[in-house]
Amino acid sequence: MSNDNTEGSDADFEKRAQKVLRAGANDLPPEVNERLVAMRRGAVQELEARSSQRWQTRWFWAPVGVTAAVALALGLFLFSGDTPIPMFDDLDEVQFAATRDMEMLEELEFLAWMEEEARNAG
Repeated sequence: MSNDNTEGSDADFEKRAQKVLRAGANDLPPEVNERLVAMRRGAVQELEARSSQRWQTRWFWAPVGVTAAVALALGLFLFSGDTPIPMFDDLDEVQFAATRDMEMLEELEFLAWMEEEARNAG
C-alpha cells in the first residue's frame, strides 16, 4: 500500500513540476526564447551530421569490404569453370563393351581361319 502512495505522490510531483517549468518558459523574454530555439536547432543539426558521418568512416566500411572480398573469393573458388566434364558416367561399362567387341573380333577371325583351312584342305 505504501508503494501506491509513493507512485501517486511521484505523479503529482511530476504534474506540478511540469506546470511550473512551462509557466517559467512562457515568462521568458523573447530574446532568450530565440536563443534557446537556435541552440536546440544547432544541437539537432549536429546530431544529424554525426549520424551521417558514421557511414563515412573507414571503421564502418572495413568489415563490409572484408566480407565482400571473402564472399567474392568463395564464389570464384566454388563456381570456377575449370571443372572437367566426364565423357562417360561409368568407365566400367565402356571397358566391358570394348572387351566384348574384342572377343567378337577374335571369334570372327577364328571362323575366317577355319573356313580358309577347310578350303585349303578340300
